[in-house]
Amino acid sequence: MISQAHEIIPRYLRVQQAAIYIGLASKTVYRLAEERRIPFIRKGRTLLFDRLALDKWMQDSAVAPLSVWRT
Repeated sequence: MISQAHEIIPRYLRVQQAAIYIGLASKTVYRLAEERRIPFIRKGRTLLFDRLALDKWMQDSAVAPLSVWRT
């Protein structure tokens, strides 16, 4: 019998988890939250980041490619 480990990814991430999830440094995530440039939830002194909101934030930040020149 082969056992498979299923990792549960929480919907709400702490700063360090969110930083890894979106590929930024924790310090950058703190700064973006302080500047209110990234969606977050504050529970007391704890910052939480909704994975779905982070996905939308990343998509909204996407830059459309330039059209290819035709020769």
